[in-house]
Amino acid sequence: MMRFIFILISIFTVGFFIVKDTWMVTVQGFGYELKASVLILIVGVILFLYLVHLLKKPFGWWGRCQNWLNKRRQDQKEAYLLLALKTALDQNTAAVKQLIKDKNKFFDKKSDENYILEALFEPTPHTFEQLLHRENTELAGIRGLLTYAQKDGNWAEAGRLLQKAAEKHAQEPWIWEALWTVQTLQNDWYEALNTLEILKKQGQINKEEYTRRKALLVLKLGRVSEAYKLYPDHQAIVLAYAKAEPGKAEKLIRHLWAKAPCLEAFDIYWQMIASEKQSKQVKAIEKLVNENPKHRLDRKSVV
Repeated sequence: MMRFIFILISIFTVGFFIVKDTWMVTVQGFGYELKASVLILIVGVILFLYLVHLLKKPFGWWGRCQNWLNKRRQDQKEAYLLLALKTALDQNTAAVKQLIKDKNKFFDKKSDENYILEALFEPTPHTFEQLLHRENTELAGIRGLLTYAQKDGNWAEAGRLLQKAAEKHAQEPWIWEALWTVQTLQNDWYEALNTLEILKKQGQINKEEYTRRKALLVLKLGRVSEAYKLYPDHQAIVLAYAKAEPGKAEKLIRHLWAKAPCLEAFDIYWQMIASEKQSKQVKAIEKLVNENPKHRLDRKSVV
């Protein structure tokens, strides 16, 4: 670039000596009169720009100072935010009051950080609602209101807030997990299945966890055989399948008992042999006990 400028200056200088008496201009002002060739003026401008370029490096310290001051200011803001979070979580009332006084030193009253800090220092539904009206703080407001909804057991409101969050912030991983939990608490099994597919698509849960959750949701919908095919090792699913398929119940219960004996399994097993003679009942129970002889529930079962 500088070579190009040097060549340009040389060309205009040569041109000046060739046509120094042509294209003259006169500039008057402040009692002075200046006569010069157009080429001289052009060369002067180019030389001035070149001089500015040369002086830029020695005086670059000003920009570096500005960058240092901006970075220091940003570091102070981040340190304040971390201290504010720790103080609010520790519920240190005296320290919170001092931080509230210092807040305006770092943040403008209309800044996103200021609204978030107000909600942090004085967490109320009102302060969190204020966050909903700003794009950059909306998600923080939703999380705050969600906490109150969960605390009150208002799962319908919690679901509404999470659906609102999902509309604009679909990539936030915590939203879908929280929404799935709320849907199951509301017995909204079909919607929970849809949310489960999103969790799988986003890679938030592994294949085994996905299968387990889907099997339990399918079970809640009364599709027992489908649930058993999906996850045949879950106790609740095995018990439900044993009740739904009496012809397979004995084998299912004995298999379950070998892994994890439970009184509900024994109740189903007892209903199967309740009409038998006592001698056959004893043999049947002994057969079941032998599947897992060291488990303490076996003694209760025999009794």
